Amino acid sequence: MRQAGAAVGGALRLSWDTALLLAMLAAVTLVATLPIATLLTPAGPRLELAGASATALSHSPADTRHLGVAQFFSLLAGATLGTLALSLLTLLTLAGARASLRATEVAVRRAVGASRKALLLAALLEGAVIALVALVPGLLLGLLGSRVAAHHWPGSLRPFAPHVMLLVAAAVVCGVLLGALLTLCFAAPRRIVEIQPSSVPLALPVFQLAVAFTLLVSSGLLTRHLLGRDAGSTTGHDGQLYRLTLAGVPAPERATRYAAWLDRFAAHPEFGLVSLGSADSHVGLGMGGVVTTDCGQCSEGGLPLRWQQEFTVHQYVSADSFEALGLRIVEGRWITPADRLGSEPVAVVSRHLARQHFQSGDAVGRDLQIAGDRERWFHVVGIVDDPTPLAFGGGLQPPYTVYLSVLQEPVPAVELLVRPPAGTALDASASRTIAQLLGDGAGAIAPVTEAEMIHAERAPLAWFATWFRFEGWALLVVALSGTIIVLQLWVRSARAELGMRRAVGATRAALFRFILLRAALVGLGGVGLGFWFGPVLWDSLPVIAPGAAAWDRTAVAPVALLLIGAALLAVLVPAWRTSRIPPAQLLQSAGE
Repeated sequence: MRQAGAAVGGALRLSWDTALLLAMLAAVTLVATLPIATLLTPAGPRLELAGASATALSHSPADTRHLGVAQFFSLLAGATLGTLALSLLTLLTLAGARASLRATEVAVRRAVGASRKALLLAALLEGAVIALVALVPGLLLGLLGSRVAAHHWPGSLRPFAPHVMLLVAAAVVCGVLLGALLTLCFAAPRRIVEIQPSSVPLALPVFQLAVAFTLLVSSGLLTRHLLGRDAGSTTGHDGQLYRLTLAGVPAPERATRYAAWLDRFAAHPEFGLVSLGSADSHVGLGMGGVVTTDCGQCSEGGLPLRWQQEFTVHQYVSADSFEALGLRIVEGRWITPADRLGSEPVAVVSRHLARQHFQSGDAVGRDLQIAGDRERWFHVVGIVDDPTPLAFGGGLQPPYTVYLSVLQEPVPAVELLVRPPAGTALDASASRTIAQLLGDGAGAIAPVTEAEMIHAERAPLAWFATWFRFEGWALLVVALSGTIIVLQLWVRSARAELGMRRAVGATRAALFRFILLRAALVGLGGVGLGFWFGPVLWDSLPVIAPGAAAWDRTAVAPVALLLIGAALLAVLVPAWRTSRIPPAQLLQSAGE
């Protein structure tokens, strides 16, 4: 035991800088992974915005949001696991490099009588010391990070799952101990003069920088999308949204009440825009269901197919809803106040649905049928622009939208958006007037402003953007730590080559430039590799977050310059020190 302790002390004293960086690397690994990993359970993501009840034939806005959470969380969990895997690989690679450089030391210990058991015990003790130094701050900071992540999530969470934290900690401990044991791989009985340090590969920092590049660019794209949404939502005449329900009231009576509300508001010109729509319609969400279109002389696969079925989004709206949603009429007309119960059932379709499922895109004048209601056909009276949902996960909805009159299809839960004319605002008196116009039969009235509604929709995106950025920066720290160590070890393992360059006339400046060039190639390689597989993540962002860009050079260029510059800064000190060493000393120390 005393001999093993002496071996551990000697190893840590001789390579204290590497041991310290390895400990910091393991701590960063835990800090980078635990805040997200602790939100995982074997059943899937623990993040929830609302309950889901999707079926094969329909889905609700709550289901859409839940699917958005699952999709984003899958991306973030993949980034987390990638961070952990690369970090553990870094530990093993650096430990292998250290072991290679310490091959002479191991051979000397074997030559003077050290047993394999003593070397094994020394390696385990050394790994345990490094793991202990890493795990104590890592676990504490990881626990704090998970609490912060859970606190800022705009929804509900299931109970905390500590077993995930223990699994991550166990993985790091195993990685550190396995890395420590690599030293014994170089303890084979061979002559000391045959021991030569092997060249240290530079591929690992390239992969690390590539993943960090991908995550930081993803965070930048989401952040720019959120800033653009905030700028676009500044209207100067913020409205109020009332969520109302008439559950248990027969459909004809609901239609009568909805029509009465709109008629009352129409008599008050101080309310500029009054939109009555189904739940979450004002953020672009709706119920999903199948429609059957009277396409006309259409075909599919060369066969005539007049009746076409397609999964679409159903939104139940009033006359002002299209203006509230910012939709432009392309052909025909909007839904009007006259489209109420008792009149001909009408529908307005999005441009994409008209192009794909109506002959020559001429949807106006044709009919469609809603699944589950085979007794009625709805007459298409207008085509509007394809919507861009504001809601979280809105891009996961079907690309087709059908708008029906809420006065003809009186759904139980509705939203009333009241927006005053430009330059005015809704004061307390206006709020009392709205409550009076709605009457006592509207249920509990809890208005929110449009700004609050938009903030509620952007909160999950902001949460994911924050943790993508956290993962990216954490992995960048890991990558730079690994780059510093790997390049330092590479410089040590390449002293023979560097000494030969100096011996044949290379100047100190040339040697300095040579080392910097290798570092620059590592940074460029990371950026290039990030460009290769980054679109796998970037292309999914506009699907989950409608309006987000899959590519923005103003978001990519700063990250690329940051990574290349960081790789250069990481080797400035070792490059300067190595360039100052005389050629004879470089050649003499090549085998040490």
